[in-house]
Amino acid sequence: MGKSGPCLGILRRDLHDILLDNLENIDFRLGTTISNCQQDADCVSVKFEDGELESFQLVIGANGPHSSVRKMTLGDIPIRRVGDLCCRFVIPRPRNLDDWTLYAGKQKQFLIVPMSETEAYVYAGRQAKATETLAKESFLEPFMDFPDQVSAICAEVNKNDLIWSPLDELQLLERWGNNRIVLIGDAVHAMPPFMAQGASLALEDALVLGDELSSRDNWDGMANVLTKKRRERVLWALERNRRREKLTNLPYWVSSLGLRLVGQKTWIEDYAPLAKRLELTETK
Repeated sequence: MGKSGPCLGILRRDLHDILLDNLENIDFRLGTTISNCQQDADCVSVKFEDGELESFQLVIGANGPHSSVRKMTLGDIPIRRVGDLCCRFVIPRPRNLDDWTLYAGKQKQFLIVPMSETEAYVYAGRQAKATETLAKESFLEPFMDFPDQVSAICAEVNKNDLIWSPLDELQLLERWGNNRIVLIGDAVHAMPPFMAQGASLALEDALVLGDELSSRDNWDGMANVLTKKRRERVLWALERNRRREKLTNLPYWVSSLGLRLVGQKTWIEDYAPLAKRLELTETK
């Protein structure tokens, strides 16, 4: 990736283990849903699905593109359907895979990203024709015409290991929550994985928010604080993501020629700002 930095990936389960191993003196409950939340100047009152009511100094909604916390706080926010179906999965790392590798054809893309010495991540995306409905059962069949590395992966992958999802984009919000209710990650800036930055941006949100919380005695207005800190950087990723979306809809010969002529330059421009270090409070 040249000046923009290395391409790195991590398994979700490994990330969960890292986060859980570093939890100290924190009470957490799984399988619990918030049914309502109301706030005043000093706290947020949260009602859980079992009827229990508790008060908190801050509520963080990190519950995905269809966030119930966002809906309770800001109402219904439009979600744009970019594509009907894509699949993702993890495979044994191919021997000759050294970097992010993209295979592209007419209305289909197959991306392989190394994650460790032994594993790699795969994203397979297709654009449906006007008269076509994409089906899981036959989704990978068009990739059998791709080079041997791709066709072999499609032939050998366990179909039960595929993770399916539509491609959605959340309208970027002017405010990342309201006062003491803060939204982070896909709850506030969900976008299709064309830039492959969803998890990275969410982790950045958490780092910046944690830094702000640790450096302030009063958490009032924290949603506006985080918006100011993060919106410009996330907006860059969203705009570049939309540019890549347009490439998938161009005639194949146009996008192929464009990638050959300015692909590397565009790649570096896309990621260079995101490679800059976050501005966090210096440790005292």
